[in-house]
Amino acid sequence: MKTGKYVKKMRLQKKLSQEQLGKLINKPGVRVSEWESDHYSIKLSTFMEIANVLKIKDFNKLFNN
Repeated sequence: MKTGKYVKKMRLQKKLSQEQLGKLINKPGVRVSEWESDHYSIKLSTFMEIANVLKIKDFNKLFNN
């Protein structure tokens, strides 16, 4: 699974739109869309910021499947 799919999975777990997630991390919703479709790579620090904002603590559940 590519990084963008993990971002999407985290976002959907919290029932957020791309725009809502973008606002939480001070990025435009279109950027979230670009990450999720793997048009742009996401920095590890940004990925961790998303996980932190969404309170994702158990990465095993996220990375399985």
